[in-house]
Amino acid sequence: MNDGNEGHSYLLASPSWDGDVPDGIERVIQGESSILGTLTRTQVINGPDDMARVQDIQKSHALQQLSAFAGAAVLTDAETIDWPEWTDGDELSENFFEYMSFLLPFTPDNPDDAEMYEKLAKMGIVRGQRWDAASLDSASLAAKNASIANAQNHMKEISEALFDPAFFCDTREKIGTDHINRAGGGYVGIFGDTTDQSVYLTEVNDQTDASKNDYTVTFEAGNMPPVKYF
Repeated sequence: MNDGNEGHSYLLASPSWDGDVPDGIERVIQGESSILGTLTRTQVINGPDDMARVQDIQKSHALQQLSAFAGAAVLTDAETIDWPEWTDGDELSENFFEYMSFLLPFTPDNPDDAEMYEKLAKMGIVRGQRWDAASLDSASLAAKNASIANAQNHMKEISEALFDPAFFCDTREKIGTDHINRAGGGYVGIFGDTTDQSVYLTEVNDQTDASKNDYTVTFEAGNMPPVKYF
């Protein structure tokens, strides 16, 4: 929305990328991780009559290598990643730390997080080393599982306290090293728009089944918010 309503091309770049931006790129979006993605929406303005145009726009979207965009030779050899198998429920057990240690190498050190890296190292989570639950004694393993349960409860408390929505939809410059609220943002709903584009209204009274009640949001006459899109 900040870039207007015309079609544009954007460059999704890893933290280590330091190349030349080819002509035709509107903006470079450089992530802190080498794992990047896009969540793309296409607005329907005029109801069903708009759908044909929306589908045309969707078909025009393309995700391609930078070399292909620039008209250079397309790279075909990529590093083979031996992804660990994901099992639902692992996020609630000590297996989570194995995934975490696996993903750390894809995110380079940030000096602002030095204290957190030190804490992780004390738990045996070190960049470039595979974490192995089998190497822990029973007391250490029990302590880690207890910490996971405590963390899950704390995330629920944060979500019920209506934390600042900036923590699930803003940049490091704004959310800084508040790791607790950053984690809470991921728990509540990751991948939101940034706060200069969106406002999220949250109601937590009916977390189990909001369909049992009706709600209204009322704005004073002549004081409607300046909404242009959703």
